[in-house]
Amino acid sequence: MSFIAYFLMFFVVYLIVKGISNFIKEKKMDRISFIGGIILALIYSTILTIFKG
Repeated sequence: MSFIAYFLMFFVVYLIVKGISNFIKEKKMDRISFIGGIILALIYSTILTIFKG
């Protein structure tokens, strides 16, 4: 898989988990958590791309 595939996979999983937790807490998705998800997905996908080759 490529870098973009890893990035999208991690980002979608993050959005689903964050959406469920926000739904339980009855909060709305704010911009900080959205940007945090993008940064986390970038880090994870970069590490996986490097290690998988």
